[in-house]
Amino acid sequence: MPQQNPGDGGGGGTTPPPPAQAQAAILARESAAAARATVRVIGPDSEDEIGIGPLKIKGAATVTWNPNELRAEVTIEGGGLSFPSEAQGDIAVRGASEWERLPAGADGKVLTTHAAAANPTWETAPGAAGGEANTASNVGTGVGQWKDKGGVDLRFRGNKAASTKVSIAASGDGNDVEFDVVPASLLLQDMGGAVTDGQIPAGIARDSEVATAVSDHAAAADPHTGYQRESEREASSGYAGLDASGKLIGSRQVYGTGVNTACEGNDARLSDARTPTAHTHAEGDINLGATDVLVGRATAGAGPAEEIACTAAGRALLDDADAAAQRVTLGLGAREDLVAHWDRSSTKTNIGTSYVDVYTPTNGSGLELDIDFTGKTQVKGVICWNKVGAGTQTLRAVDAATPSNVLFEIDVVSGRNVDALQALPGWATGVKQIKLQAKSTTSTDDPVFESCAIYLK
Repeated sequence: MPQQNPGDGGGGGTTPPPPAQAQAAILARESAAAARATVRVIGPDSEDEIGIGPLKIKGAATVTWNPNELRAEVTIEGGGLSFPSEAQGDIAVRGASEWERLPAGADGKVLTTHAAAANPTWETAPGAAGGEANTASNVGTGVGQWKDKGGVDLRFRGNKAASTKVSIAASGDGNDVEFDVVPASLLLQDMGGAVTDGQIPAGIARDSEVATAVSDHAAAADPHTGYQRESEREASSGYAGLDASGKLIGSRQVYGTGVNTACEGNDARLSDARTPTAHTHAEGDINLGATDVLVGRATAGAGPAEEIACTAAGRALLDDADAAAQRVTLGLGAREDLVAHWDRSSTKTNIGTSYVDVYTPTNGSGLELDIDFTGKTQVKGVICWNKVGAGTQTLRAVDAATPSNVLFEIDVVSGRNVDALQALPGWATGVKQIKLQAKSTTSTDDPVFESCAIYLK
């Protein structure tokens, strides 16, 4: 292995070689554990091994001995570096502390750096499907053709006519988009001005032609052939007209009794009185002479219909469903109806403290009265009584079939006793037979019953 002394050169001086025991050697080897290439420097007092990463040195190397610093400088001469595992496409990169091998990336991957503190890596190229990270833009102030990018697809706007006045088509060779005006779709107002005679289609009159036609018409005979003056439309001028001397004849009007014919003024059918066919009219077809009226007849006997006064107050009563509703309309409220009345005097000697019938049954006559409670909600009793005795005397009206069903109950005094209106009990429905009963807190009292009336509302 060649050795070079630092002193060799143009100065002529030489530096003695290192002592025999201070030999410098470069050893290229691969460790099974670390796969490292090592440079070993052997000096007089020590030896050092300098690791240079997972690679090996190919080719010759020059060792320069520096006796002053007891160190060897190694220069690799050609051949380059080699890794324990090598393949085409691999890249040598500098790691955090030594050189490292970066295996070749997959097809299409690109080498991407991550700043100075990290190793580069193989990455997918920018774009959703590996396309380039590019875009497009429109220039100028018009409507641009560029729209956006979808993955690797650059998308542009299509050309579309806003009306039938413009046509858009590809050129014959496919290299151009051609825009053109459709003359047949243009109107005069679309052009924003007048048109020349040459632009007027055949069949449309020019101004000069219209003026000539009007002039010729004015100069023609009056009336024109086949026409008739309005002032001369009568028989004396040779035309059949509707005047005293003529009538429509011939093809102008057909008279007769059949379909599509007309009656003449002296037709007997015009004086034929006929009974009208039965029919109806909508309310809107009838016209009345005033407001607040009804159509009818107030005058005695048969005759034509008449308008009868009917004010708003009268109409308010007419549309009520029944008399009770009319009482409400009139502000009278619901009526209290007298539905039962007992007026035969009856003395109850030693009446006792338990309820007894006011009337002692005799042939079942005059003791119980039928009352119809249908449509009623309240009841009131009026009793005339002669109180004889010191006890509290009470009269009640009950269901004859079930005396425990009490309609009303009043503690009575001498004279007229009026009970206040009270709600009907739940059993008081339909028709029920009602009778009267009385009692006193003193059994020896002898009260005299005079009369009782029952009102329902």
